[in-house]
Amino acid sequence: MIELSVATEDLSLPEDYPLENVLYGTPAAKVQWLRTSTQGEGQLYVGVFTCEPCGVEDELLGDESVYMLEGRMTVEVIGGESVSLGAGDMASFPKGTKTVVHVHEPIKKFFVISG
Repeated sequence: MIELSVATEDLSLPEDYPLENVLYGTPAAKVQWLRTSTQGEGQLYVGVFTCEPCGVEDELLGDESVYMLEGRMTVEVIGGESVSLGAGDMASFPKGTKTVVHVHEPIKKFFVISG
């Protein structure tokens, strides 16, 4: 039988998440981790991320899927198309994708990083 946990006291409190390669703005990024490990091989990170308006260069270290809860941002994929995301939007990007993320207004997003 699979044991499930839905107790909110198991959730970590939001913690500061320092971003590298900040191009402009003051991100004041925070993350609330729901999972930071897996029982199998590979990586699995799940949580809620918040960030203030800014621009950040990034290279994804795993496959990343997001569901936007609040705010608005544009993910500029280097060598590809830009993706505009707002509350209710979803997107998924493969490991190794190089991006410039432009956060236009404060965001809150649910994310899953795997690989």
